[in-house]
Amino acid sequence: MSHSDPQRTWASLIQQGLVDEQLARRLHPDGVPPMLWHECEDGHHWREQPDGGVSPGYALAGSSYKFPGWDPARCPEPDRIALPDDHGLIRGIRCPGCGAERLPWALLAGLSCTPWVLAREFEATGHMHQPPPPACGKPAVRTRACVDGGWVDVVDGVSAPVGAQLGLL
Repeated sequence: MSHSDPQRTWASLIQQGLVDEQLARRLHPDGVPPMLWHECEDGHHWREQPDGGVSPGYALAGSSYKFPGWDPARCPEPDRIALPDDHGLIRGIRCPGCGAERLPWALLAGLSCTPWVLAREFEATGHMHQPPPPACGKPAVRTRACVDGGWVDVVDGVSAPVGAQLGLL
């Protein structure tokens, strides 16, 4: 692999994010629908993004991962692993591409607060860490939408603050 191959791949990954944004605009010409925040019965949280991707509870809010054949209204929580030097907590995740065990925010694309570290690692190895595949799969028991800067419950596809229906009487 030449030195420019990782740079081209890195650029194509960034380009894919822009393509997803354009696709969301085409699918929703009257305005992108609000991001939905789901919770399953096990207490896992995730965001369903307007582009059809998900932002699992371990990701940054703007992350949008697309798992082939996955319903974004189902919980994408992966299997968690215990990591050395993590005080016995079960919060690690494993990159499915290389098997690296990491804390969720440590060097997975879209999760890192230090993207230059990701870029250097990618240039050195040609491998971009990916989010682990979903394992929970339970449906949401609570869904909220961001409306006018606040989170409101969505009940039967209608977003309204609790008690708002009474104002219609």
